[in-house]
Amino acid sequence: MSLGIDPIISNFFFSLSLIPHFRKPQKGNICCITYKSLPYISVLVALYHETQEDINITISSLIKQTYPKQYYEVLMLIEPDDQMTKIYAKECLKKLCNAGISGRIIKSDGKLKMKPHALNFGIKESRGTYCAFYDASDYIEKDQIERAISLMINEKYDVVQAIVLRKGRSFLSCFLFFDTLLWFRKYLPFMLRYANGMPLSGEGLFIKKCVLEEVGLFPEVLTEDAEMGLILTEKNKSFALLESIVVEKTPKNIKAHFTQKLRWFRGYLSCLSKLPQSNLTLKKKFFFLLLFVSPINSALAFLGWLMIIIFGISEIFQSNLEIPIFWIKCSVYENILYYWSISLVCFGIPLCILSYGHTLFSSKMGRYIPLLFLAPVYWMFVGFCAISSFFRGKKHWGKTNR
Repeated sequence: MSLGIDPIISNFFFSLSLIPHFRKPQKGNICCITYKSLPYISVLVALYHETQEDINITISSLIKQTYPKQYYEVLMLIEPDDQMTKIYAKECLKKLCNAGISGRIIKSDGKLKMKPHALNFGIKESRGTYCAFYDASDYIEKDQIERAISLMINEKYDVVQAIVLRKGRSFLSCFLFFDTLLWFRKYLPFMLRYANGMPLSGEGLFIKKCVLEEVGLFPEVLTEDAEMGLILTEKNKSFALLESIVVEKTPKNIKAHFTQKLRWFRGYLSCLSKLPQSNLTLKKKFFFLLLFVSPINSALAFLGWLMIIIFGISEIFQSNLEIPIFWIKCSVYENILYYWSISLVCFGIPLCILSYGHTLFSSKMGRYIPLLFLAPVYWMFVGFCAISSFFRGKKHWGKTNR
């Protein structure tokens, strides 16, 4: 697929990306709810131009939590000029109060409209020993906070990450769901085993407040959660995946999907640029590289397929379009690179599809498997997003409309 671009780099990256697909899907830690004392928890929910429905989904889930209500608070973080979100948040404060839960609205200073900037304001105002993080439109399993805190206390973990799945009804939403399922069933367990750390997600995330203060709170970047995972791995903090699910609504249309992917890829490129200077062993850097290199891998694959399509069309219309493939003229590459590329097409792509199918089947979601034949169409969209991410700025929050 990459013969027309740069077969060495693109084939190498694609080959690396296949490694996690060889692993079996795994579940997170299953924790019994036992503890000697009840710590106070601060639940932080970052809100920005949200709908009333989406805020209510998260707040309702938090009200239904089995963790004793007098032992946690809910902090809703908003921007000072976001008047509608402020109105909706005030209505939710009443619901929290009626349920016996302490709730507060924390306003950012508005100087930097990025999620981590607002989160850091909230952390400074929080009263809990542990901090939990959620977004709007999160359906949270009712015992999630209780299980996460119990796991952190009993097993001495510094960081616990719940399973985050994004669900919707559209074509793109289905494949975003497949991606998140694969991410939490294969990629992150793979990272935990070999790197003792992992990129984090901004929902269903639990971190000791003293740990956050030790590292200077969240880095104020686009993917603060992923970079926080890198920072905490550097500090040798202990991580765990919790077998408890957060279901988040997917972006509402193709534009919103594009915006979300753009932000994620741009953030991963930033993490990738910081990886060489990080205080990690070569082994850990290698495994973080497997994940953070995904924008480059997706972009090169897209360009390769695009050139193949253009070349194929030119052949059909006999336009004699010449695509410069310089390396073919060099005999050093003739056999190795040719057969390497062919094997990636004939073996690598089916492996990816089988990996998705295996993960869906093991998660008792086999009804989705027929959709996997459309995966190449989705990958083209992802590749276009990856290329676009190279031209995206680093300071805008990039709100995802759901």
